[in-house]
Amino acid sequence: AEAERAEAERAAEAERATAAVAAVAAAAGKPSHELYAEEHSPTNLQEYMRVRSTAGGEAVSFVYDCPDYEEFNIFGTDASGAACADAANLRMADEHGVLVKNPRDDRFTLLLVPEGRYELTHQPGSFAEVEEQALTMTRSLGDFYAHEYGVTAAPEVRTIPLAQVRLSHPALLLASDGVWDIWDYDEVAAQLVPATGLGSLDAMRERAARFCEATRATGFKYFGERADNLTGVLVNLSEVCGR
Repeated sequence: AEAERAEAERAAEAERATAAVAAVAAAAGKPSHELYAEEHSPTNLQEYMRVRSTAGGEAVSFVYDCPDYEEFNIFGTDASGAACADAANLRMADEHGVLVKNPRDDRFTLLLVPEGRYELTHQPGSFAEVEEQALTMTRSLGDFYAHEYGVTAAPEVRTIPLAQVRLSHPALLLASDGVWDIWDYDEVAAQLVPATGLGSLDAMRERAARFCEATRATGFKYFGERADNLTGVLVNLSEVCGR
C-alpha cells in the first residue's frame, strides 16, 4: 500500500509539472524556476475537474494516447472519492507503449469528445452526425462542438503583485510548447539567467538569440521537419520586483 501511495504521488507530481509559462530566477547562485500558469492539457487535474463539472463534461474522456489505441484513463479517485492521477493506469499505458513527449516525462494524452447527432438550424428535420473528436488541450479557439462538453476559449488569468516577488535577478519567460517540448525548466533558467545577473539589454538579447538557435537545432535533431515552431518573450523584472 505504501509503494502504491508513493507511486500515485509521483504520478500526481508529474501531472503538476506541465506548464506553459514559467518565471526563471537565479537564487542562491543557482538558476531556478517557478511555474505561474499550468498547461491546459489532459494531464491537468484542475482542468479535468473543471471540464467534468460542466453540463456535458461527464461524457468526456481524459486518456493516454497509446499507439495500439487502448484507452487508459489518466485520472481516478482516491479512498476519499477525490479525483487524482491513476498510477495503475499510467503503468498500463507505459506497458502499451505510450510515448514520452518532453524532458519532464509527460506522456502523450488525449481529450476524447463523444460523437453526436444534431439537427441543422437552416434545414429543420435534417441532421448531421459528428464523429468522436480527439483534442490535446482543454482550452482552445474554435472546436465549437467540443465547447459543448467543457472545452473553452476562456483564458486562465492570474494576477501576481510584482512587489511581492522577492527573488534575485527575476525574469519572466512566456514561451510556446516548441520551447517546453525540448527543455526542462531548470535548463531554460540556466541558459537565460546567469547567476551573476541578467546584465544589459544587449546581453539578454544575445543570450535569447543563442537559446532560440539551440532550441531550433535540438528540435530538428529530435523531430526533424516535424519540430514545432517556437516563440518566446523574455522580460527583465529586476527593476520592479520586491519594491
